[in-house]
Amino acid sequence: MNKETNRTDKDGNKELAVKTINRYLVNFNAFLNWCSNEGKIEKSNFFVGLKIKETKNSKSKHRPYTSDEITKVMNYKPTRSNEAEKIRIDAYWFPKVALYTGMRLNEIAGLTVNDFKQENDIHYINLFDKDLKTETSERHIPIHSKLIELGFLDFVEQRKKDKQKVLFNQIRAGKKVAGKDGWGVTISKWYNLNVVKKIGIDKRNEKNNNKLVDFHGLRHTFLSKFKQLGFCDNLVKQIAGHGKGDDITFDVYGSEVTTKISALKETIENIEY
Repeated sequence: MNKETNRTDKDGNKELAVKTINRYLVNFNAFLNWCSNEGKIEKSNFFVGLKIKETKNSKSKHRPYTSDEITKVMNYKPTRSNEAEKIRIDAYWFPKVALYTGMRLNEIAGLTVNDFKQENDIHYINLFDKDLKTETSERHIPIHSKLIELGFLDFVEQRKKDKQKVLFNQIRAGKKVAGKDGWGVTISKWYNLNVVKKIGIDKRNEKNNNKLVDFHGLRHTFLSKFKQLGFCDNLVKQIAGHGKGDDITFDVYGSEVTTKISALKETIENIEY
């Protein structure tokens, strides 16, 4: 049986996923059309155009990573010599940056060394004047002390010394332009096929419970942490660039007000895993 059919309800009874049901309806429609053409049944076919609409409740949603899973993600190292072989440095930083900035995959992939600024003693990422999808994506993100402790700013400085413009160039090797899924697709494929499984997450079981666990879930975990801490205001939006595609909703007011970088820094430092 297709793995999409393995959902269960609260009583443990098996349920069919919406996509699976619609696929069956298409097959029934084709079969009845054949029967009608062969004169086996009357021409009326009640399955023509029949499909079930996928609702919010039927769609899988991201869940935050657990503390144990986050620890494993932070400490993860490729288990095979050829795993992420050509993107090893980029692969090291992407999950960590996502967990401590809330940045989207392709926002991280698009970083340049010139995006890193400093105001007094606060280092931050400037995402203004970039090719981002929405205005809410434009923002300043203070660099969390944990990333600094791990050597992220040292990495940025080394890239500058190497006279490199793009921060993460391994994912672009051999490519002149980004594909339809952006520059980050290589990281996404590696992470979702390797890291998620090897830290002990059963993606099939998660899907059965309408849950998604993938790279984007790192951003979701970042947002969830703020929600747990009670930061349901404009500060979160200014740090995370909150948009319609996120599973967590914050009450946002006064978006035209620019918050001081010091206040954003104080806010982001509340993130601890």
